[in-house]
Amino acid sequence: MLERRRLTEENLGQSLELSQYAFQYQILVDNPKIQQEMVPYFMARIVDVGGFLKQYPFAHQPEPVTIQVEDDFAEWNKGVYKIEDGTAARVEETNPDFQCDIRTLTALLLGVHSLEFF
Repeated sequence: MLERRRLTEENLGQSLELSQYAFQYQILVDNPKIQQEMVPYFMARIVDVGGFLKQYPFAHQPEPVTIQVEDDFAEWNKGVYKIEDGTAARVEETNPDFQCDIRTLTALLLGVHSLEFF
C-alpha cells in the first residue's frame, strides 16, 4: 500500500540525502544498457605546492610523511615536502615515502581521485 506523506522541511532533507546517496552510488549498479562516464567540468593545477600544502587541512597522522613532487613546467614545485602534525614544509630528504607528479598530487588533494585509483 502506498502512503502519501506531507512534504516538510525534515522529510525534504531526508529525501535529498537519499537522492544524493543514490546518485553517488549509481555506478555500482550493473546495467549494460546504460553507458556511464565521468567527465570533469573544470581543470585545476597546483601552482605553488609549498603554499598549497601549508594551507591544506590535513587530518592528524601518527607519523610524518614525505612526498617528492615532480613538475615539468614549474621548477619551483620540484622537491620533497614533509607533512607532520597538520603542517607541511619543504625539506632536503633523499628517501621520500611517496613520489608523484603535480597532476597526481592535484587530483589527490582536490578529491578528484583516491589513492586506490592510482
